[in-house]
Amino acid sequence: MRFLILVFICILISACAGKPSNIITATSPLPPGVRGTVPASGSDCQYHLLGLIPITSAPNTQAALTEAKEDCACDVLTDVTVDENSFWAILWSGRCVYVRGLGVPPHRTGERAGDYDGIVER
Repeated sequence: MRFLILVFICILISACAGKPSNIITATSPLPPGVRGTVPASGSDCQYHLLGLIPITSAPNTQAALTEAKEDCACDVLTDVTVDENSFWAILWSGRCVYVRGLGVPPHRTGERAGDYDGIVER
């Protein structure tokens, strides 16, 4: 019986929370009509021991974005969502930033997709 009470208390102490998504249309300027096609995701987390002692540095959105770009081997992401989640347990807790989007593959000409400056040559 004591074991069941201890398990029940542990479950009550554990928790999880999330922050609504931020939505970004593109990480760099793109020509009209260009959309990403390659799914990409990245994350960066911070972990705490006993809820107080940080084991890793604070979560960094830029690091998660860089990881997502490397995941799809693309320079630019479109339809990007940024989520932040936290979780707590008795000995372990953490905060994570998740970035998801669609990668724009590099152009066939070898130009980087993010090099578009809004000027159309005629």
